[in-house]
Amino acid sequence: MKGKLPAILDYNRARTNKNNIHLRPATLVISDLIHARTGPGPNNWAISFFAQRDGAPAFIGCAEQVMSAHNLWLGGSITYSHQQGYQARFTDVMTKVCCFLHRYGYYGAVGIDILEDGEGKLWVVDLNVRPPGSLVLGLLRGFLEERGLDFAVFVASRRFSVSKDELCVKFAREFAEGRLILNAWVDDDEEAGGWATLVIAGEDEVTAKALCGKLEDG
Repeated sequence: MKGKLPAILDYNRARTNKNNIHLRPATLVISDLIHARTGPGPNNWAISFFAQRDGAPAFIGCAEQVMSAHNLWLGGSITYSHQQGYQARFTDVMTKVCCFLHRYGYYGAVGIDILEDGEGKLWVVDLNVRPPGSLVLGLLRGFLEERGLDFAVFVASRRFSVSKDELCVKFAREFAEGRLILNAWVDDDEEAGGWATLVIAGEDEVTAKALCGKLEDG
């Protein structure tokens, strides 16, 4: 880490100017390394909630992180039938975060990433005082549950070799059934196709992943 610090500082210093200096863009926060719990089941979660004006949390959703082999964030997955249990488990953590934010006068959307260590202690390893990426999964709960879809995956960035119109035609049934939801699309100016952010849903994890496979093939 010490070897990488000079390059990180040079990068941040080059992006610092009189318009953003008050935001301290070159500040580094160094914390202890937390060893995650090993074994079956998830050990980290992305929780979305709303910090209300009175300082109390309003739970929106709890997703499991989807990471690449190099620990890059790719999105999240959610099981709606598990949400009541997650809400009860993480209420104390959300309340503490809301109390902290309330002291600064903040209210609005919040995202926190929680890690469980080997002793079962929960750590907030990331605090996003803004609408987090996986927020959409919690907001879609009613829409998807009405259609019998209990599991959903948020894909943060996915490239398609076809156009948006071609994608919508090819998977018209899945879009109509709510199994595919296109959150955003950006055309690729250099090559055919474009980049998408989307939600893929199914009755369970198996059916949702099967649809993911169809998208890969298509």
